[in-house]
This record gives sequence, C-alpha cells and structure tokens, in this order.
Amino acid sequence: MNSLKAAQQKPVPMDFQTASENLAQAARKGLRGNALFESIENVLFSDAKANRPHTINGMQRLALLKNAAIAALEAGRVDAAWNSITQALELAPYHEDLLEMTAAIAAGNRREPATPLVLLISCQPRIDKALRTKLMLQEALGEKFRILIVIGQKTELRHASALDTDLLMVNAPDNYESLPLKISAALEYVYRNFQTPTSCFKIDEDIEVNDTKELAALMKLLNESDADYAGFAGNNKIMQERTWHFGKCQDKLLGRRPYTKRFKGCWAYGGLYFLSTKAIQSFVLEAKRFPDEVAGEMYEDKYVGDTLRECGIGLSALDPAEWLKALKRDWWTVNRAYAGKVISLKDIA
Repeated sequence: MNSLKAAQQKPVPMDFQTASENLAQAARKGLRGNALFESIENVLFSDAKANRPHTINGMQRLALLKNAAIAALEAGRVDAAWNSITQALELAPYHEDLLEMTAAIAAGNRREPATPLVLLISCQPRIDKALRTKLMLQEALGEKFRILIVIGQKTELRHASALDTDLLMVNAPDNYESLPLKISAALEYVYRNFQTPTSCFKIDEDIEVNDTKELAALMKLLNESDADYAGFAGNNKIMQERTWHFGKCQDKLLGRRPYTKRFKGCWAYGGLYFLSTKAIQSFVLEAKRFPDEVAGEMYEDKYVGDTLRECGIGLSALDPAEWLKALKRDWWTVNRAYAGKVISLKDIA
C-alpha cells in the first residue's frame, strides 16, 4: 500500500507547521484514539505536500506511524492501524517489535472461521469459467473447504462485501502482469480476515482436471500434512522458461520482453500449490517488510517461492506421477528439470 494512503483519501488543507502545532497541542492535552490519529495523519499528509523535502526524518516518521497505529486501535479503526503499522514496518523491516505489532493488529481483525481455503485465481472476463471450476471443485471437496474466486480491479473495494458471494475483489489490476500483486493482496486478505489455523490452495481457473475425486483426495491429504509449501517443482536455472508471459500481457511491449530476474531456487508451479498457516503469515509479513521486491516480477508462482525461501520455508516438491492421476497436463515435462528431492504423498499421509 502506498505511503499515506489513508490520509490522501481525506486530505486536510493544512500547512506542515500548523499540522505540527495541532499535534503538539493534542499531545499536551493528552488526547488519544481518533483525535490523536487524525492529528498524526494531518502531519504526515502535510509533510508529503510540503515544498521542501525531508520536513521530518525517518526516525520521526517511524515514531509517528507507530503512535498512529496505537491511536487507531484505541479508536477501533483496525484497517487504519494496519495501514500505519505496515508503513512503519517498511521503514524498519528488521525491528522485531514492529513485526510483533503487525501480527497483533492483524489478529485483531479476524472474524471468519478457520477453514481450508481454495483461492481460485481468475479475472473479470473469465468469471463464468471460474464459476464452473468452483462448482466442480466444491462438489469434489465438500463443504469443509471454502472456495473464493479472486479477481482484480482498479479501484478499492471493501473486502467484507465480497464474502457473501465468495467473490473476492482485490485492489490490483486485473491483467496477467499483475498476478504477483493479485496473489499478494489475496493472501493478505486471508491472513487478516480468517482465524488461524487456516491453510489454502492457490489454483488457476483453467486447471485441467483428469479425475476430480483423485484431486480432492490429494488436496485433503496435503491439508492434513505437515507441509508448509508444496506443489509441482518449477524448472531449474538451466531450464527456466523466461518467455512464458509472451502474448499474455496487457502491456504489449512488456509482453515481448524476456523475464530477466535472477534464479534463486525452485518454486511450486502456479497451476496448483499449497500454503500452510505458517507460510501465509510468513509471506504476508515478508511482502509488507519489503514491498518493492515485487517490482518487475512477472510470475506469481516464482515470486511466492522466492519470498518464502527468504523466510526459511522451502518447497516440498511432490511426485508428479501421483498428480497425473488427477490432472491432465503433462507435469513430467516440468518436473524433469527439477534436481531437488521429490517426496511422495505416501510420505506425508
């Protein structure tokens, strides 16, 4: 989320000096909650609009954001508290106390019951296809699993309004090149809204299923296993496909430029992979600590794998022979390039 986003939504026509004096006065009066939060937001907003740079330094900004988060919580404004604390985390990503505060604020907003989730990634033009896939998966998985269809949009929508229909609209562009942003926003939503332990599967809407019962059995087994991050192994650095996005991007120039980021290790292929509660939390907090890491990413599956690797969570690569019973696609083509350890579902049963 961009810095000062909450304040920019309700700009206050006030110069920096006036905003600072008002904040000092609020502090002297011992104001807390919403009054203090609004005063801090006015200072940050006015600082962003000031003609001269660096009106306040990084440490001052950090202190203001931490206090804004506390004040927002006192006022019952959990979303505003999350916005402030994650901005603070960007300034000091290695401070353990900020990580603890961020996790605590996220926990205070969870209303939805813990349940295994399936994030069915789609886009607005392909909603009908996604609905058909959802019905097929729901029939096979049963009511224990909850399936959310995830699409992007250009304007922000309150996530809660999407729950009634299991259609989750996230604040990310609805095009191919924005898939890393879309999956990041969806996992943040899961982390902030569902009680733990909640695990989830990420599935593409166009997944080619051979046997729905086999697929459901494998997914249920994974959900009950000790795996944190599991799926088909991505290519190794020699075999990595760097033109997979050609012809798929809304940006035509981008859609003809090869992917040029470094290979850091194998990842779970994007059609279907599993994330535990630990993996979801680790990914979300890491993405909030280092939001610019997503810049230039084209492939959400590689981005997820690289991010989890930084958190010490490696891939549990599954034996493709077992998955071929459930999926039509020739996953052997993908996994022949994998040089790491492949585990059998029998090992985690």
